[in-house]
Amino acid sequence: MLSFLGARKRSGTTNPDGGSGGSHIVRKEARSASIGSGPSKSKGPYHLSKEVLDFDLGEGACPVNEMVKDTFIITNTTPTKVKFHFEPASMGHCKLLFEPSSGTIGAGAKNKGTKKIIAKLTLSNSEPVNFRVNLKITDKNNRTETLFLVVRTHTLHGMFGVDPSTLETVYDAGFDVPSILVEMKNYLLHQDAWQQEGIFRLAGEASDIKYLKQQMNKAKRLDVSTNPDINAIANLLKAHLPTPILNELPAEAVCNSTDFQVCVDAYDTLKEPQRSLLGWLLDLMVDVCSQKSVNKMSEQNLAIVVAPNLYDPPGCDPMEGLVMSQKAVQFLHHLVLYEIERRAAAAETHHHGAEDYGYDNAGEDYGQWQ
Repeated sequence: MLSFLGARKRSGTTNPDGGSGGSHIVRKEARSASIGSGPSKSKGPYHLSKEVLDFDLGEGACPVNEMVKDTFIITNTTPTKVKFHFEPASMGHCKLLFEPSSGTIGAGAKNKGTKKIIAKLTLSNSEPVNFRVNLKITDKNNRTETLFLVVRTHTLHGMFGVDPSTLETVYDAGFDVPSILVEMKNYLLHQDAWQQEGIFRLAGEASDIKYLKQQMNKAKRLDVSTNPDINAIANLLKAHLPTPILNELPAEAVCNSTDFQVCVDAYDTLKEPQRSLLGWLLDLMVDVCSQKSVNKMSEQNLAIVVAPNLYDPPGCDPMEGLVMSQKAVQFLHHLVLYEIERRAAAAETHHHGAEDYGYDNAGEDYGQWQ
């Protein structure tokens, strides 16, 4: 997916063996279990090199909106090849992928058959995860056994990925928003970032972003004494906005993003704090694209780089997900155009109001009165 997903707490069972699909919260330490004659980590014909995936974070917090990886080995000790697949398992605020997610493992015999698996996890907020994934292994006689993996991360007590209602807010551009957002925006303004070509498109240095995140999580504010890179700050500003805020809208609104009025009407139905956060973001985007002749960030270009932070395609196949992501870009593009029109109408109303009171061309009139 800017993350601050206004996270809603999700409940899960405390029974690690209950139900199917692997989406249950695990409250106990990881343990081996199986179906049928089920193998464990050290017993049975199939072995896992690890049972708990912590993505090499240990007790550290998992970053938000950044992919983390872990690897492990499946070993087959039988004399024949077997098939394997991972059952779908995820929580609402995380994406978990296995590469490969299915396939075959060669015969073990003297030379053990092995398969290296890469697990990729992305969290959209800092709420910790602790759930089980089922790995199914089927032999040539269609006998299936199940191995279990536990996916576990720790929470981050800081500024990113938390419920916006828990943060200090200030009034800016007509909206009540977290003060850290305004601090980052003001820093970018002070650095003339809107005149920087590719602002919000160019990625900052990963090391700079990591340092700034740690600093802000600790100090609860932006430290400008180190003169941080504007692209790093711009990326953090995106990462601090609610994700996926557009998922709070009815699905048909995003699907019908070709209709300008549908987009506007849907925007007006958003509840707080999402309504204020998106309104604040649109105001900022209009300011940025007003300098598009210099920064090359048109309304469309900005929508392309910001929308992925605001919309997470619901469980669907990759092609459908791509289509929905494109619709989200179009949806956001329409809202930016709407904000531009709204500003123009407000300016026109103000202009006519000034004329009605005799204040148009005030300097010239003042000279004549003298």
